[in-house]
Amino acid sequence: MAVSILDVAKRSGFSKTTVSAVVNGKDCVKESTKQAILQVIEELDYHPNLSARELITSSKTMLGILLPTYERSSIPSHEMYFPYINESSNYEIVSGILDNLSRTKYGVLTEHQAVDSDSPKLPAFALSQRVQGAILISPLYKKEYLQTLQKYVPFLVQIGAETDICDCIYTDFTLTISKSVDYLFDRGHRRIAFLNADPISSTAEYRLAGYKAGLSKHGIAFDESLVRSAPFTALNGYLAIRDIWSSVQVKPTAFICPMADSACGAMRYLNEQGIRVPDDISIVVNGNGLPCELAIPTLTVIGRDKAEVADEAAKMLLWRIQHPKEPLRKVVLRDYLIERNSVKRI
Repeated sequence: MAVSILDVAKRSGFSKTTVSAVVNGKDCVKESTKQAILQVIEELDYHPNLSARELITSSKTMLGILLPTYERSSIPSHEMYFPYINESSNYEIVSGILDNLSRTKYGVLTEHQAVDSDSPKLPAFALSQRVQGAILISPLYKKEYLQTLQKYVPFLVQIGAETDICDCIYTDFTLTISKSVDYLFDRGHRRIAFLNADPISSTAEYRLAGYKAGLSKHGIAFDESLVRSAPFTALNGYLAIRDIWSSVQVKPTAFICPMADSACGAMRYLNEQGIRVPDDISIVVNGNGLPCELAIPTLTVIGRDKAEVADEAAKMLLWRIQHPKEPLRKVVLRDYLIERNSVKRI
């Protein structure tokens, strides 16, 4: 049977009211009493009943994490080189957020939501109206969607894109992609292809601007035949590099990918054609992830620290709940270079 607050009170020798004050983080309990009760809570492995607390206090005790996905295809995934957004892309961020929030009074609900639908549905945790705030991990959520979601979830933090609808954490993608061009240029590459983000992403235009700026900086003419959109899946990386490789006479010596999954998909196509990385073509990925470390060869990355992203997001949401009337906050995270084995100096 589950341990109750009464069990904690009985074992600790303090009243239910005092135990409740400690559980709810109130400052009215002296430190020695607090520590004694916390020790009993740990010994009994007591966990508050969040649903009961909501009924008693009329306050919401849940937070949400919303992750993007694409509409499911009727074609079996094993025939399509992973056509869906991979869990590994956001695993480190979600884990970090959960770790931060585990030390608070809040429970967390995680849900996936298709982003490529004409009228995407709201997550179930929003419609239940039990969630006080949520973190959205994607640049794919549109302004109109955020505005509708806010009617049900008052406090939102978006990771991955700048927005004026809610607090946000994002990267200067124009600068990041320009630096990617710099990195490849410094290693002798002059014909650099570019796989852009999903066209529905609010970051796509900034990424393309960074690519053009990087080329212009080094006196390289922009060639539209070397640019393709690559929505955030391995399948789209495969299709994008296949389209470039089969349509241009003079092949690129390097290309920039929007994420780890699309890079792995592109490498799948190149391997099928007998094209070796980095001997025949080099790759820089914008965004680190487990696939970058597991790929053969391992992939060079210019991307953000996901632990830092998670910490900032959790802190930002908790701060917003405590300061609902403060101006919106925008945090720009800088990117880091992680050199591995996917770029050759020519």
